[in-house]
Amino acid sequence: MSRDELSDADAFIGRLDAAAKALRDDPKRRGATVHLPRSGRLTVTGDLHDNPINLERILRYAGLGGGEDRHVLLQEMIHGDRLVNGVDLSHRMLGRVAGLVLDHPGRVHPLLANHELAQMRGDRVSKGGGDNVALFDDGLDWVFGEDAEAVSEAIARFVSAMPLALRTESG
Repeated sequence: MSRDELSDADAFIGRLDAAAKALRDDPKRRGATVHLPRSGRLTVTGDLHDNPINLERILRYAGLGGGEDRHVLLQEMIHGDRLVNGVDLSHRMLGRVAGLVLDHPGRVHPLLANHELAQMRGDRVSKGGGDNVALFDDGLDWVFGEDAEAVSEAIARFVSAMPLALRTESG
């Protein structure tokens, strides 16, 4: 996503909603679980926490352009430790991941994790820099202004569409 798409409320909401639909409609999904075939390559990550450099490294390693049998699982995408003007702008990571879901249908798998769930539910989470949920909300207010609530609702729709688990046929 371009910088403009990460700060334009309508574009951001559209991207999240399209990605949420793609996650729900994935033919490999049964219930809350994505089932991958026996063959292929799966890159599994954890604790991304709004680190765009690590995301790029992960994507290079996963080699999604190398074939339809390559998959990447992403977890803990938001609530990074780098604040901008005292707010958390990790909504941008969700926008990037939503773009990846759309660019690589059925091969990018963001799993529901505690930080995304806490953000969606408004539960307090602290990771050293204060209440991450409040800092994230402050970031939405700063970037989207009067559209922050609509963006927050789209984030909740995207997060609630994320599967809970991914299984491979080979175990």
